[in-house]
Amino acid sequence: MLKRVILVLSALLLSVIMMEQTSPASDNDEHHHYKKPCPAGTPYVDANGYPVSFEEKFGEGTLQLMHCLQKRHKVKLVMQVNAFVDSKGRPYGFSNLQNILNDYLKTNGMRAEDFEISLIIHGAGFPFVLDPDLPPDIVHPAAAQNTFKNMMLNFMGQGVKVYFCMNTAAANNIKTNQLISGIEYVTAALTAIADFQSQGYKYIQP
Repeated sequence: MLKRVILVLSALLLSVIMMEQTSPASDNDEHHHYKKPCPAGTPYVDANGYPVSFEEKFGEGTLQLMHCLQKRHKVKLVMQVNAFVDSKGRPYGFSNLQNILNDYLKTNGMRAEDFEISLIIHGAGFPFVLDPDLPPDIVHPAAAQNTFKNMMLNFMGQGVKVYFCMNTAAANNIKTNQLISGIEYVTAALTAIADFQSQGYKYIQP
């Protein structure tokens, strides 16, 4: 009887070991993500849109000097945009946001579900949230400044959550039906940033 019990237990133990060896790593296992090769790809392209490798871009030996991200799973960022355009008419902060997405998705081989980015717009950045394509009786007077609606929709389509400060909305007489669809509110930008940080988000200032 004892011999039979030992044989059964041995068979069960062997089955467990084989399952651990053959089963794929869980998507929730951060260590599995750390083992991914990096760089997984390049964010750089040539004039024709073809990828340019890191060594082509920066020279021989570049790969040996690269420090890739150590945390590539369950990453959370909160970023504020409190200005509109620079002296050249470029949208404030959004080139940095695209660089972040490129680094996560292209260079470090992360997936959209590996990170969360929350963008809080307030102060002088308020035109970004306005929809310029609304009927004349609804559209906000400042919406004509927002030539970046497609850019906003593109970032939101990549999973970026956009929040608008209600204090800024009140100061500029902005109504909910004047916002680009999909944008949500925070009651106050700075307290929201602190609250996001308390939830584990890392603060980014562009």
